[in-house]
Amino acid sequence: MLADPETATDMDYDAVEGVIAHEYFHNWSGNRVTCRDWFQLSLKEGFTVLRDQLFSQDMGSEAVKRIEDVRVLRAAQFPEDSGPLAHPIRPDSYQEISNFYTPTVYNKGAEVIRMMRTMAGPEKFREGTDLYFKRHDGEAATCEDFIKAIEQGADLDLEQFRLWYSQAGTPKIKARLLHENNFATLRLEQEVPATPGQPEKQPMPIPLKIALFDRETGKHHGEQLVVLDGEKGEFPFKGYLRPPVLSINRGFTAPVAIEVEQADEDLVFLAAKDDDPFARYEALQKLCVRHLLKTVQGELEERARDVERDAISQAFEAILPDNSLDDLMRGELMLLPGQGYIAEQLPVSDPLAVHTEREGLKAWLGEELQDDFLDLHDRTSEVPYGRDAAARGARKVKSFALQYIAAGDAEEGAERAAKQYALADNMTDRQGALMVLCGLECSEREMALADFYKRYEGDALVIDKWFSLQAGSLHPDALEHVKVLAGHKDFTLSNPNRVRALYMAFAANPHAFHAADGEGYRLIGDLIRRLDPLNPQTAARFVPSLGRWRRIEPGRAALMREELEKIVAVPDLSRDVREQVTKSLG
Repeated sequence: MLADPETATDMDYDAVEGVIAHEYFHNWSGNRVTCRDWFQLSLKEGFTVLRDQLFSQDMGSEAVKRIEDVRVLRAAQFPEDSGPLAHPIRPDSYQEISNFYTPTVYNKGAEVIRMMRTMAGPEKFREGTDLYFKRHDGEAATCEDFIKAIEQGADLDLEQFRLWYSQAGTPKIKARLLHENNFATLRLEQEVPATPGQPEKQPMPIPLKIALFDRETGKHHGEQLVVLDGEKGEFPFKGYLRPPVLSINRGFTAPVAIEVEQADEDLVFLAAKDDDPFARYEALQKLCVRHLLKTVQGELEERARDVERDAISQAFEAILPDNSLDDLMRGELMLLPGQGYIAEQLPVSDPLAVHTEREGLKAWLGEELQDDFLDLHDRTSEVPYGRDAAARGARKVKSFALQYIAAGDAEEGAERAAKQYALADNMTDRQGALMVLCGLECSEREMALADFYKRYEGDALVIDKWFSLQAGSLHPDALEHVKVLAGHKDFTLSNPNRVRALYMAFAANPHAFHAADGEGYRLIGDLIRRLDPLNPQTAARFVPSLGRWRRIEPGRAALMREELEKIVAVPDLSRDVREQVTKSLG
């Protein structure tokens, strides 16, 4: 596996390092101790994903890596958990084994084992894993074998915890902090939603790290771990003269969705002062999500909207110049919540409305904080290329600042993006600039795309980027661009990387894929039918994009379902695709 600054972004470098670590760790968790049967797949994959995550945290920024992993979980696994393909990390059945390699088995599997580590503590957890390897070296083991080793090695009772292996769905937690007579009392409730084949669920043990901040001093008395193991729980804390500010699920200790009764001013406080990096990131995400959900559902009058936007702006103003932050972390805090995650908070969503409101907030921030983003882009543009954390952080923040600049002022954004592209001496800067240009209607866009293609023609992996950037762009004609690119001389259905580069980027592009007339759905439906005889495994990966129809407003939902019905009617459909489609329709 090769990478160099001219052709690989900083994210590519991280991915190479993480993949090598993952496969190397499989020497133990997967090879020396392997799986008794396919139902135990998360035994090795969930465990090894956790190991490669912890390795990458040690090699880089622990805080940034944790946020990145949670963002992937929410974007890929949470929707799976709430859709027709939901299954436990140790499923009960399957029709085609290639459909078994899911975000639930891998990513949620890693989170479940991470919870054991949190409850045991790193040293005791290590004792448990050492016992597991010693006991089962050279054997084909089960998830139960792993749990027993952790129980005995770490001295934990994991009887109820086993439910995480057998129950599907993302638990939903309601949290409320009460204050009376010097006591702060945390009230928690949990619900595990019904999923296909599992209409009723039992409460699961949910470990949550919390801290209670004094809003005047900005300090807390120490982080604590609480475990909710029933439908409801109360946790009292003594010695609080004033109502504290709750920081909950710090470090994302549990893969759950949390609804907290919390004022905007508390979220602004946490976004500015929380000493847990993930909790600080989460506070800003919640502030944005709460606002966007209200605007999407038409619940805000103009004055109320402006008040909430001002709160978000205050949080950004605390982040952008904060010298206590390194740029790698600053970049994470600058990211708005993804459209998929926002839509997940709604029982049924209008994808175009979510897209419009999210981009509207970005444009407003770009205008409101224009000078801050310009200064940030200027500062980071002066940092020379390097592989150290400071240089990597500068490149990250540079392109994020450019996105806000372009959203607030397209002309200024195009000018700066063209300059960043022209001066780039590495792929991170070049790709960041091209991504912004791809979303704009300007002459610089065509010039940069032509230059990029000419520069890298013949380098397949880099040309994949060229296809993906156009298919995933904010350009109003992105759908038409994809149709044209499908006829490009360098596009072929026989190369799965090229297929994913074009069509997976398109399926993840909300404003293009969810075109009101259904053309985006027809494009993916046609792709699945044409691709299935050539590569059923890759074809099946596109079905979930249509399978989410129940969570989409009725007009689009009918068009999505229509495409699934066309696919299932195809004679000699592969087992890979048929399983995905029938579950999606069922």
